Amino acid sequence: MTSPLSSSTGLIESNVASNQFNSMDSIALITKQLVARAKEERAEVAVDFDRGDFIRATQKIERLTRFKEKIANNVATVTKAKGAVTEIRNTLLSAKSKLQTMIGSTSAETRQQISKDYDDLIKKISTVVDGATQNFGFRSFNLVGNFEGSSPENNKLLIPTRETGGGALQFEGMDLGVDFKIIDEGGFTWKLDKIDNKFYQHTVINDLITKTGLSITADDLNVSSYDPNSGSITLVGSQPLSGTLVRSGLNILTSEYHQNFSDDTLVQRAITDLETAITKLDIDTPPLVTKAKRLETSLEGIDLRIKILEKEKDTIRQEELDASRAVSLAADMKLQLTLNNMNLLTSGNNAIVENMLSLTSGVAKGPGVFGFMGF
Repeated sequence: MTSPLSSSTGLIESNVASNQFNSMDSIALITKQLVARAKEERAEVAVDFDRGDFIRATQKIERLTRFKEKIANNVATVTKAKGAVTEIRNTLLSAKSKLQTMIGSTSAETRQQISKDYDDLIKKISTVVDGATQNFGFRSFNLVGNFEGSSPENNKLLIPTRETGGGALQFEGMDLGVDFKIIDEGGFTWKLDKIDNKFYQHTVINDLITKTGLSITADDLNVSSYDPNSGSITLVGSQPLSGTLVRSGLNILTSEYHQNFSDDTLVQRAITDLETAITKLDIDTPPLVTKAKRLETSLEGIDLRIKILEKEKDTIRQEELDASRAVSLAADMKLQLTLNNMNLLTSGNNAIVENMLSLTSGVAKGPGVFGFMGF
């Protein structure tokens, strides 16, 4: 027969165990809820991209960037032209210096070498001019190239300087190349193509020059005679060509049109041509260079504005990150304090349970015979 004491003890132990189990379940549930709430209280977005100042800065940057992209080809055209002007002037000065060293020289070998160096410099000018071409899709612009035969709008560029409008710079092209044409007795124009070294026949219709399809190779053509005053010229070879030579661009010619500088008079004549070309350059190009510098200053101002706006966005990001860290830190500290309190509560519950269990166990049995007898 079970004693009443042992039955009560079992019941109390069962209830205490049940209470402890329920208490631990409650603590676990509360802990889960606390963690969930802490997650809600933490900053969900590190940077608030919907902030008005952040949006405005982003929109301004996008507008300025689109404006720069819109005028990029025009700016490239002007930049190339400005660089070409400087290089052409330096090349003209070098060519003049070369020819000046030839005056008084009696060495045929020296004169021949200087003539070659001079021709190389003149050809370099043509290369520089061609390199200033900027392609716009199916169109091309060159502010220092030969516009003969091209449409008038290709001679000018109107470039806005502000993304909001209200400011623009107009650039007008000029011919700084080294070129010429020969007009024959029939009125046809012959132009030398430097790439395939052929003279192509052209007709002029409504101020536009178009090819007729006829050509003459220049491989074996040599200057037989040339009068710089009248322009009368005769080229001899397998397919001779004669007519009137009309210069264009800088109005300078290679050494073969100066009889290969056979005497100092011819050298001096070429030097005079170079000096005239330099004067033309100094008169015609300053407006282009000045406007190019103004355009560069305007673009530098836009770049500076973009840089300032990017810094503003960086500041906003930092503010948002600092605020986010502060919110997260506060939520973490709150959770930590609550969990510490929960740990204390759990420890207290365990102590209570242990005391209750010890009380329900009764007095310990005595030793020896008395203990055996239940005392």
